[in-house]
Amino acid sequence: MQFKSFIKKNILHKSLSGFSLIEFIVSLSIMTIGFLGIMTLYIDVVKNYTQTQFIEETRFALSSQIEAISEDIRNANKVEVIPGFRTRIKIEDDIVYSCSNSEGLLKDGSQTGFYGSTIKQLFENNDVYTLEVKCDEFDCKKSLSSMGNEKKLRDNFYTLTAEFELTSQINPDFLKTYKFKRDIFTQNMFSIPSDDEN
Repeated sequence: MQFKSFIKKNILHKSLSGFSLIEFIVSLSIMTIGFLGIMTLYIDVVKNYTQTQFIEETRFALSSQIEAISEDIRNANKVEVIPGFRTRIKIEDDIVYSCSNSEGLLKDGSQTGFYGSTIKQLFENNDVYTLEVKCDEFDCKKSLSSMGNEKKLRDNFYTLTAEFELTSQINPDFLKTYKFKRDIFTQNMFSIPSDDEN
């Protein structure tokens, strides 16, 4: 009877004993590795989310500027595309759109309006991303062919193109290209009678 009691006490004593030092170190190491894995995954998710959000904010700012230029051309009574060192789009007599490699898209020689303030806000204190305007891709051309299209229609149909590149200073493999192409029909110019219609 005493032997059975001794065995029960011994089993109870063994079941109540704590972890050994080696078991504690091994379990702590496993938890640390698991925690580091979760933190690495979390950091990657946050980084990708931030990058995606920045890419979309930049695309929205650029798209809004292209839409503003398109709207000005659409509602203009006079449009003159001046080729040369850099393409300039003269609308009426007082609005001139142009492109500068260092400053981006310009209206009357400066960044103004939504585009200017948004681009400044996105890139002014940004040491990660750089936006480059491909000025050789900024253009506005009459794009309708002469086959099957009357002259007045051809003279009032333009295609506005622009290209931008977003690069990262900390990731040399990162490159996001934004290409915009807008077909614009100048409604006001089309409605004005030409000299040969008078």
